[in-house]
Amino acid sequence: MINSKNLLFAVIAGLASAVLAALALTRPGLLTMLIYVASVPVFFASFAWGSIAGIIAAIVAALATGMAGQIQVVAIVGLTIVGPAAYAGHLAGLSREGEDGKKYWFPLSEILFRLALVVAAVYIGLGLWAGYDVEQVASQIEHMMVQVLAASGDAVTNEEQIKENSLLYATMLPMVVPPFSLAVLVWNMNIAARMARKRAKFARPKDNIAADSGLPRTALMLFAAGLVVALLVPSLQSMALVVVGTMAMAISMIGMAVMHYYTWGLRARSQILFFAYVLTATTSIPMVLFLIVGMVELLFFLRARDPNRMPPVINTPNNT
Repeated sequence: MINSKNLLFAVIAGLASAVLAALALTRPGLLTMLIYVASVPVFFASFAWGSIAGIIAAIVAALATGMAGQIQVVAIVGLTIVGPAAYAGHLAGLSREGEDGKKYWFPLSEILFRLALVVAAVYIGLGLWAGYDVEQVASQIEHMMVQVLAASGDAVTNEEQIKENSLLYATMLPMVVPPFSLAVLVWNMNIAARMARKRAKFARPKDNIAADSGLPRTALMLFAAGLVVALLVPSLQSMALVVVGTMAMAISMIGMAVMHYYTWGLRARSQILFFAYVLTATTSIPMVLFLIVGMVELLFFLRARDPNRMPPVINTPNNT
């Protein structure tokens, strides 16, 4: 059960999340970036005050953001941002006592996999609800590109090229937005966990993400099945690409964990990681490499062959 004090904190966290989302949705420009951290308060509520607090914060955030009466806003914020955050926060707080008397927490691999499934399911559902149509979206993108060119003073000289690019963007959009949403959620989850360990009591011990993160091989199967469906069944292509993109992002994250694991102890580790992430943010090219490394890890368990490369995480009263 949640006490009145924690209930108040959960409501405040939900309102904070709603403010971030509302500013991002109603104030174009730099404030739009606030949407990327809107799930942090919900994660923090789950970690600091328990799963029920996280669920309450998510409900408050979704309803408060949609006070204007637009059900679309409630659906977007609730289903793509705060809802998955509350669910992942709940999973992170689950534990069981083993026969040896030790407490075993819900594994990182299952948290990531289930969060990826939720994100994929949410975007497929939203696409069905909104009636996502590639041709229609391509037409909207084409119109927007023409307006941008006109505003910049450039003449539209190659309408056919613009049309082809718009169609490509509209086709690939389902494979871009959901995985990006997953990456933001995982990043925010990590930020909130750090905050909860410093500012409040987070019962879960600090995880060694580089060594312990993983995915079940089902993620590989879903990735492969999504590719086959996207190539062979045009009517299901958009939904299949959502699965492909989301699972590719989850697998790539395991590839990143492998990079962190095998660079441990290297003198140039900080520079390698910095360069890798800057290159990822600016070109996305390393994501292909991370995807391949992640697949190899899931198939051959590379880190298990070198289990002593990283020291175990030592949990102190400040980070437990």
